[in-house]
Amino acid sequence: MPTVWTHFSTQGEAELAMARLEFAGIARERIDRIEDADGRWSVGTYVDHADEPHVRGLMTDRYAPTRADVTNLAVIGAAVATGLAAWYLLPARRRQGS
Repeated sequence: MPTVWTHFSTQGEAELAMARLEFAGIARERIDRIEDADGRWSVGTYVDHADEPHVRGLMTDRYAPTRADVTNLAVIGAAVATGLAAWYLLPARRRQGS
């Protein structure tokens, strides 16, 4: 089973990569994070050969979702749906202001 390692310049970038991997279903116990001597951070995980390109892409794709991203979108969507429902439930006369 190969280990996929990717290097990041900051700890925050490394933690986001770890969050993306966890959101994709990789167990936390299979993800390692190491601070290199030069101050960079390395994130690695053990994967099957077939999954190696997918995992490497997840680690480096800044736009891949994390659990926090999905939660924020769900809250925003619920707020918009509630506002629209309230708007349509008001009688037409009250909406027009007369």
